[in-house]
Amino acid sequence: KAKLIKEFDRFCKLAYQKKIQVQSPKMVHGTLNSSPVSYVAKPHVLSSGGTIMYGKPGTGKSFTGIALAVAVNAGANHYWETKQQNAMFVNLERPEHSMSPRVGAINRALGLNPDQPLAIMDAKNSTLIGIHDPLVNYISDHGIKFVVIDSLSQAGNGDMKEDTVASATIKILNRMGVSWLAIAHTPKYDESVYYGNSLWEAGADVMLRHDSEKQEDGSIVALLEVTKANDMPIPKPMGLHYSFDEFGLNSIRFANEEELIDLKSKNLTLKDEIIDWISKNGAKSPTDISKDL
Repeated sequence: KAKLIKEFDRFCKLAYQKKIQVQSPKMVHGTLNSSPVSYVAKPHVLSSGGTIMYGKPGTGKSFTGIALAVAVNAGANHYWETKQQNAMFVNLERPEHSMSPRVGAINRALGLNPDQPLAIMDAKNSTLIGIHDPLVNYISDHGIKFVVIDSLSQAGNGDMKEDTVASATIKILNRMGVSWLAIAHTPKYDESVYYGNSLWEAGADVMLRHDSEKQEDGSIVALLEVTKANDMPIPKPMGLHYSFDEFGLNSIRFANEEELIDLKSKNLTLKDEIIDWISKNGAKSPTDISKDL
């Protein structure tokens, strides 16, 4: 017994010192990248990176999120360049019964078998914190490489405008150890920014604005624009068109330029608008330009 006490005392004496040594800085030699940037879903999700996709409520963000998860899970390359990897969708907002029809519709729209499965974690009555342990366990057991989370408003850490909430939630997302895309909402007073603290942007590798408009026929035109990117070039904005019938979503295609004019003009400065107008209409008087703009 005396020997055990002595050895345990010795262990306690050395443990903290060893911990400090393990956490000490290391010399890192610089290298040049010998391979291009790696993506899970090019051009919006980096390998081992995090993307926050933000936009106003009710205009197609969930469809885009599911489409990304399905595309990666199936290795489909219709709208994003992907390499097949296991993906899953974390549903914190929608009724459980709504997910199967949505997955089926997205599968059909991407030219896949409608019944092709996608891992879904339904947790409408919970929070990201509440499901963290089973989520990480499932990711490990099933080799999941990409996770879409709908949405950050259900993180469960507290007020999204607080520094500590943003920082803690980003750490939870990164501790999953996989590439992730989290859906966020914009405040009512400004559709161009996400709701919450600036640390959300600091913690994400990519900030992806999802701007959209509903058309007269009930379809949705969405403009996906990267507003911040780490370790990758900022890509050109992508336009997607979602059409619906009485059964829900029935097709996805790239939006054409005419359909995107209004969305793109919302993000232009006055100077850009004038230059764009002149390029299409030729030189006119300031009065003519003013009337049209």
